[in-house]
Amino acid sequence: KQYKPNALSEAIFFIAKYGKGAKMDGYLIDWASGNVSWDTLTNLKTVRGGDAMMHTMKGNMGVYVAGAVDVLLTEVTISKIANTGSLLAAVPSDKYLTSNLLNPPISNDAIAVLVAGSSNVRVESSSISNICSANGEAKGIKAVGKAQTVQLGKDVSQDMDSFRSNDQTCLQVSTNYVRKVGYCHSYGYRGNQHNGATSLSEALRMCEEDTGCAGIGEWNEGGGWYNFCGNKRYGIGNYGQGRVVWEKQVPANYVRKVG
Repeated sequence: KQYKPNALSEAIFFIAKYGKGAKMDGYLIDWASGNVSWDTLTNLKTVRGGDAMMHTMKGNMGVYVAGAVDVLLTEVTISKIANTGSLLAAVPSDKYLTSNLLNPPISNDAIAVLVAGSSNVRVESSSISNICSANGEAKGIKAVGKAQTVQLGKDVSQDMDSFRSNDQTCLQVSTNYVRKVGYCHSYGYRGNQHNGATSLSEALRMCEEDTGCAGIGEWNEGGGWYNFCGNKRYGIGNYGQGRVVWEKQVPANYVRKVG
């Protein structure tokens, strides 16, 4: 294992060695300088739950506002934020990380807008949807640390039905699909029957290969029964509790027309 330098890594090692802005153990600097081999570094260990600055992780986020004053976010659309991190990754494994541990930890959370150490932050004329965490919380806006005065305007749309906390389907769903509450009117496409898929991910792959498929419907979400929704006469209506559709998203270069 030989150090392969680039401009960024060289700058980091230079600052760590001669400056005061970066913290790095001397043995790692010795390895990068060619003074010792990787195999001799027996005191290396894996550190979970932290970033390169030894901060505890703050989850996956759409917008991060840190150390700022008087911020206005307007006409921002945030969607498809997913955190599929394991529960083990949420637990910091090093004593240097626990000193700034957020309580409760948020490393497994999926957050549309995270505000840290900031004041007078306002969000207006924006929409938030499809926030999902496999082993944590799904949240629209969260303030941590010394953040103060985070305000939501009345014209901020948060599709709470599309927020999913502690939902293992985050691990399965392709980013080409969006979860919609309701059921498709075109449920009769290909027979209104279980399509034989053994998992949601398999059903979505089957839909992906079918140009006439607009999405996958679940009559009882999580029940393992998947039906094709057709493109023709496609739409979503209220068919009772527990119905959801995983709607296929159209590529940006195309516009979907019904008919």
